[in-house]
Amino acid sequence: MLPAPTKREQVAALSGDLPAPVLASILGLHPNTAVRWAGFAKTSWADYLATRARDIGRIQAGTPTTEDPAPPKQKRD
Repeated sequence: MLPAPTKREQVAALSGDLPAPVLASILGLHPNTAVRWAGFAKTSWADYLATRARDIGRIQAGTPTTEDPAPPKQKRD
């Protein structure tokens, strides 16, 4: 059995899907609090996207990433 999501997890998930004014209205939050939650949700996606963009750039440049190690060099006889 999985544990139930916490209130913070639920609000974070909603803030990524709903605009801040809607989130404030539905949950009874102060508008500034809803904006902070929305900013928190976007920040985590921005970090993820920045990391993926770096990885894609490395792959296109032929530089291995930590997830994509270079194959071992073969010995020539």
